[in-house]
Amino acid sequence: MATVQEVLQLGPEDAGRIITPDDFDAAEGEEGWRYELIRGVLVVSPIPRKPSRGMAGKLMHLFESYADYRRLSEDQLTVMFEEEIRIPSGSRRRCDVAVWIALGRKAQADDAPTITVEFVSKRKADIKRDYVDKRADYWAASVQEYWIIDRHQRRLTALRRKGRRWEEHVLEEGELYRTPLLPGFRLNLSDLFARADAVAEED
Repeated sequence: MATVQEVLQLGPEDAGRIITPDDFDAAEGEEGWRYELIRGVLVVSPIPRKPSRGMAGKLMHLFESYADYRRLSEDQLTVMFEEEIRIPSGSRRRCDVAVWIALGRKAQADDAPTITVEFVSKRKADIKRDYVDKRADYWAASVQEYWIIDRHQRRLTALRRKGRRWEEHVLEEGELYRTPLLPGFRLNLSDLFARADAVAEED
């Protein structure tokens, strides 16, 4: 008679643990933390703080308003917060906002987002993760655009696939970002940073 396999329970004390992608995918994590699997090693970090969550909410509202205006269905534009991204190497990344464009169906676990968005925090390890490590991982996962939104530097670094490399576009506060993936969509960086500043006072 087959026995029921226990589900792996993860918590912050498990940071640095070596586990397989299959075990990671089946595991359950203690709330209040985000879990990533990087080259077989479990990485545990705090959930994003209010400024990042505030910007994520504002950005998701902009995408949803765009979808409503363009009369796009969820098959044509899907936006998710705190979504896990599967990297071909077996790593599991968690991004702040993921966007699927013209997928034609509900997004599945192995579907790479069209756009990934990260909000940079002050910690040196997080800065390296967002600007360096995830740049390589999202390229490997076939993400089309990667947006790095840095409220501390007041700028957006937008990476677009071009041939065999990322094409980098850096915009400062006060500028508007437009992506060819969403005709007519405009991201006002000042509005986004204003939202972060407003909730930072409560943090």
